[in-house]
Amino acid sequence: MSIEARDFYRNGPDHRQGQTSSFALIRRQFDFRSIEIGRWVTNAERDRAAELFHDALCDLMLILQGPEALISLRGSIALQYGSGGRPGVSAHYDPSQRSFSLAKNAGPGSIAHEWFHAFDHYIASKCFRGTPVGMFASTAWLADAEPIPTRLINY
Repeated sequence: MSIEARDFYRNGPDHRQGQTSSFALIRRQFDFRSIEIGRWVTNAERDRAAELFHDALCDLMLILQGPEALISLRGSIALQYGSGGRPGVSAHYDPSQRSFSLAKNAGPGSIAHEWFHAFDHYIASKCFRGTPVGMFASTAWLADAEPIPTRLINY
């Protein structure tokens, strides 16, 4: 079932003040490196997804109490909707491309879930010394990698 055909319940502020959104607006506001829409996504699905994604990204920003640049990890990640996914998977973060992909059937919590994978990947080199390019911070921590003293980690 596509995102257009599903009803979602959301309890949060009206970030858009009743205005419509678009993926172009999302890219500019949050400074995503790029946003790609799959060729099988209809215009109606694209427009509905943009509004749901915009609200979800604003909610995430509010929860994290950070600026728009935090959501795109300073412009380092890309977003794909209806393309770049994997068979049988509704959402996926690809560390080699630094992008997260959401299928047309992805649930409303998928953005936050995949964003935290992207954050885990992004923060690894900032929290641990000598981490390989593809390593996640959670993996480095479990492997007892040498931490870089930061305000994020208390020892």
